[in-house]
Amino acid sequence: MPRQKGMVLTERDRALLGYLGVARYVTGAQAHRLLAPGHDKAITSRRLARLCELGPNPGDDAYLRRLEYRRSNSLPFPVWTLTPHGRALAEPLAPGPVAAVQPGVGILFIERILALNELLIALILAARQSESAPLADLPFRWCVADQPLRFETFDRVYMTRRPAVLRPGAVIDLPRTRNRIFLEPELGTTSLAPADPRQGHVKRRLERYVEFFGSFTGRDRQQTWYGAAFPDGYYPEVITLARTEARRAKVERHIKDWFQGGDSRYALRAFTFAGAKATLTPLVAPAATPAPHPAAPAPAPAPASSPPIPLTARVVVIDGDLDRRLTAGFQVFVDAFNKIRQQSVAHAATCPARFRPEPIPLAEIRAFRDLLAHDVLGRRLDPSRDRKP
Repeated sequence: MPRQKGMVLTERDRALLGYLGVARYVTGAQAHRLLAPGHDKAITSRRLARLCELGPNPGDDAYLRRLEYRRSNSLPFPVWTLTPHGRALAEPLAPGPVAAVQPGVGILFIERILALNELLIALILAARQSESAPLADLPFRWCVADQPLRFETFDRVYMTRRPAVLRPGAVIDLPRTRNRIFLEPELGTTSLAPADPRQGHVKRRLERYVEFFGSFTGRDRQQTWYGAAFPDGYYPEVITLARTEARRAKVERHIKDWFQGGDSRYALRAFTFAGAKATLTPLVAPAATPAPHPAAPAPAPAPASSPPIPLTARVVVIDGDLDRRLTAGFQVFVDAFNKIRQQSVAHAATCPARFRPEPIPLAEIRAFRDLLAHDVLGRRLDPSRDRKP
């Protein structure tokens, strides 16, 4: 049945279209929480059905389209998404750039999006002034990029740079605190760091974020890939979202093991979905005045007399694994050197030729150790520590 002549969208309808502009998909329960919480669910069902109907005039298309999936238990699972007509209307209403809807996606992709949308709904309900308040006035932006974030990474196997991409589940911009949060939903049960490096596991995704935040676009080392993509200077943070507390604790433990010490230019954290709601909603609530995260320190300008980096220079990202390998490798070298030295001294004491081993190059070994620890790994030197190599 076509819509009656003279029918116009209500403010709640417009709020729903604006929400779908960034969320892409919505269930009936999610739509009810946005449109008419505290009222009969039949009201929401009728509005969704009416928004899926064609208009009375030629070319007056529907605003929404109903898609039906089936879960593993074969039960129907309907969701709603925007039509091209609804997408055009949603652009000025959405709390962020309107995302493209991909046709023919499977139920696993839909469930991943809907899990993220639970967090989006919690932020909207905490920040909006009323059920019909324009979503464009919310104190945050929810972004689902149509194109991935592109940068370059160093391939240690082939010793060359190669293109790489990041596809965040969503990005939240918080102008009040000047923060940018990259959301990575972790809904699987596979190993966090499987043996096959081609798998998109948690460790590899976080390593790519570290490279995106810390590596530079050019040889002049003036701008990072993150700074080139987001020149507003917002402090970046990656939040991995887990379904269970056990999974969250495991991810957090591995973050500490993989990225020891961290970096003041960004933050890596792990939450359950419920924990992320409890942490992020105060940041957008009207009465909240949270203390902002410490701003990312501005890179110190290079002295005018500094020579340019030669064309043969390479940018290397030191992650937790490479840190441990460099430290262990230097210690193996020192232990092997000391063992050979001790054996040479013992042999010289009994050898008829009475040869004398060369003196230990302590100054050079210590200089190499300090170069590795301070300049490469970024550790603070302790003058009072043992001066043995």
